[in-house]
Amino acid sequence: TKDGTCVRDYIHVKDISLIHLNCLNYISKKNKSLELNCGYGKGYSVLDIVKTFERVSKKRLKLKFLPRRDGDTTRAVCDTKLMNNLIKFKPKFNSITKIAKDSLDWEFFIKKKIKEKF
Repeated sequence: TKDGTCVRDYIHVKDISLIHLNCLNYISKKNKSLELNCGYGKGYSVLDIVKTFERVSKKRLKLKFLPRRDGDTTRAVCDTKLMNNLIKFKPKFNSITKIAKDSLDWEFFIKKKIKEKF
C-alpha cells in the first residue's frame, strides 16, 4: 500500500444501521433473503485513519508498528454495486472525519456515563 499499512473500507455505524433497515424492507417486500457487502467502496489506510483521529482529537498518538499478521490482506474495499442495485442505499455519513469525530464523541460519552455510575 502507499504507506505500508493495510487499507480498509471504514463505514459509519449509522450508515450500517440504515443498510440493515433497507435490507429488512427489501426482505419483507420480496420475501427473499440477501447477502451484501457493506461499505462505501473507498479504502483508507490505517495511517490515514490515525492521522484523521489525531486531527479530530488534536492529540498526537503514540504508534507501534508490528509485523504483518499471517493471512492479513493488504486491501479490503467493498464492491457496492449489488448493494446499490438491490436496496438503493445512499450513504449519509461517508466522511472519514465524521466517522472519527462521532467515534470519539461516543467514547467520551460512555466514559462520562461510567464515571457517573461509579
